[in-house]
Amino acid sequence: RKAFTEAIEQFKRAAWYADKPSQAVVGEMYWDGMGVAQDRALGLVWMDLAAERGYDFFSRKRDYYWNTLSAAERKRALAAAREIHREYADEAAEPRLAAALRRERAKMTGSRVGSMSSSVQIIVPGYGSIDATRFYDPQFWDPKQYREWHDQVWRKPLTGQVKVGDLETVCDGQQGRQEP
Repeated sequence: RKAFTEAIEQFKRAAWYADKPSQAVVGEMYWDGMGVAQDRALGLVWMDLAAERGYDFFSRKRDYYWNTLSAAERKRALAAAREIHREYADEAAEPRLAAALRRERAKMTGSRVGSMSSSVQIIVPGYGSIDATRFYDPQFWDPKQYREWHDQVWRKPLTGQVKVGDLETVCDGQQGRQEP
């Protein structure tokens, strides 16, 4: 929908809870000027937050940003980093996440033994799907296990390949018209 201003606010909200991929997206949005005025120094600061746990992809991008900045931009980034890190770095954000996980887990109702009458799948963007019978699994609600799960996913992200075949002509369903 290209609602970039709304998107960056939502990513910042997730970043406030120590979500590293969201912090990386905020960094990219500042770097490219999507939803905000372009600010490469702030892009670096946010990417540095994303790289805080040593996730390789975010660390490499942070290093690229740093090496691309001018001396003045680097100076501005270092000045801005202290305040942003104070609010969004793991030391401040992980306790908020832990409190939110405990609070929301306590509000839940339903079977906590995995009893399900249908095969519901929960879609997790960037990860895949989780069988709903695992909804109450501590991996998703215990702060320590949740962090370990994220570390496992982001230390060695899944990679794949897309193979595109030859172009085919298909009927569009409207009076036999064909479109490539």
